[in-house]
Amino acid sequence: EEPEGEDEEPISDAHLSKTAKKKLLKKKMRDQWTREKKETRKAVQHEAVAKKREESKEKFDALTEEEKAAKIALTKSLVEARRQRAAEKKQKQKESFEGGQHLVIDLEFEDKMSEKELYSLNKQLMYCYSANTRAETPSRLVMTGLEGRQRELYDQISGVQNWMVDARSETYLDVYKERLGDLVYLTADSPNIIHELDPKKVYIVGGIVDHNRYKNLTLEKATIQGIAHGHLPIGHDLKMTTSRVLTVNQVVEIILGFLDSKDWRQALGKVIPKRKREEDEEEQSETIVVKSAKLSPEVVEPFKPEAVEPVKPEVVEPVKSEVVEKESFEEFVDES
Repeated sequence: EEPEGEDEEPISDAHLSKTAKKKLLKKKMRDQWTREKKETRKAVQHEAVAKKREESKEKFDALTEEEKAAKIALTKSLVEARRQRAAEKKQKQKESFEGGQHLVIDLEFEDKMSEKELYSLNKQLMYCYSANTRAETPSRLVMTGLEGRQRELYDQISGVQNWMVDARSETYLDVYKERLGDLVYLTADSPNIIHELDPKKVYIVGGIVDHNRYKNLTLEKATIQGIAHGHLPIGHDLKMTTSRVLTVNQVVEIILGFLDSKDWRQALGKVIPKRKREEDEEEQSETIVVKSAKLSPEVVEPFKPEAVEPVKPEVVEPVKSEVVEKESFEEFVDES
């Protein structure tokens, strides 16, 4: 990797106005300040790690031989247990990849998204993979129609080459041409409610970030292609205060949650934020009773605190670092 700034032709600002020159200079100074701030924070972090390592070494050296041997044995057992858990997790993923529930993310909507939305979708794909690796019952995660700019962003993800994901440029119709009758497109616009997940079916999630601009997009696509469609029991098992449209990773997490618990209400409740769902009538009535009790002076007696001696707060001296960080861009400009 070449050092930043080398082999670059200087940009001439002779044609720029006075205001434009000021903006360009300010941008250059801000970029320089950002780089220096990043380098300073990295230096502080390295210094803190080195200090912690030195303190750990001093503590270890102060132990007796028996204590040292016991600590080494404990560390080895913890490392071995961590390796064992990682191996079991990898084996579970391998088994799910070979025979788990097929879950497809349809990535054929690149032409309908901006660059910012493509970045957002790429981040959601990372969340999907992370959720699948953590799940008690992982699924076979398949990404179809992965081409163009979306493919470029996907390939830039750190460690993506090690993902246990079936990422393809072909469409799901080509990938599952022998199983077209098993395809089910999950879309919030479908009138069909999915109450159970069939392990023989292939469930498709629309991979698009559009902020609900395109109405009935995935439903019309499934209808034209002649494949089955349905929506998760949102509004049936869990009432929503807003739209039933969810992000890609939320849909994936809900499906994984149902595969673990076999309970839609539990799976939906773990993923959908409280601000987007309605309270149950029982919860609402309990809340009303509690609020009325708090407002009634006959029910709730005024709180009388007991005399407690004030506790002196422990004074913790901040870790002093030799590295000085400029807190603000204005401070940096003044010094420059």
